[in-house]
Amino acid sequence: MIAVTGEPRSGTSLTMIILKELGLDIAGEKFISDTTREANPDGVYEIPRVAKNGLSMDMYLGRTPLCPKIAGYEAIKLVTYGLTSSDPNIFTKILVCVRNPIEVAKSQYKRGYRPHTTSLANDITLNYIQLLKWLGMHRIPFHVVDYNSMIQSPLWEVCSIASFVDHHRFTSEDTTKAAKAVKPEYHRERV
Repeated sequence: MIAVTGEPRSGTSLTMIILKELGLDIAGEKFISDTTREANPDGVYEIPRVAKNGLSMDMYLGRTPLCPKIAGYEAIKLVTYGLTSSDPNIFTKILVCVRNPIEVAKSQYKRGYRPHTTSLANDITLNYIQLLKWLGMHRIPFHVVDYNSMIQSPLWEVCSIASFVDHHRFTSEDTTKAAKAVKPEYHRERV
């Protein structure tokens, strides 16, 4: 299973939409809530409990067990601390979404997030450091998806994602269709 990870507001929802447009069977139903409507007008694909708490092979420490329904998906979204709390044996590849931490912090603050340390940008940086340690320990292949590159060059970034996921599986029509899911007008928190 492919994990899509990153901090909230770093492009994880957009990456999930791109994977869906490429034809992958992704975990989570599309939903739009009062808290997501302004930030993601097209909705998000996630299982909120899993995205935040992670996945495990067994039920322990409050993580969601990898039930047959979830195991059947090709990709699932987990925020950084959800992924680093998960059993690494579940994942074959990881897409790591990154965005300028100041932009992420501005977007998070606007949506009610408050820092655990001195600032949201500091929290975000610490979460990515933890993620890098986790990736280094578990040696799962990963690909970095840069949010700003996605906005500036959607087709190039989608082709890069498609190549990492399975370069033989997707046609140019698939990647062109998926690139149309990128909406630069949604990029509002600029630095």
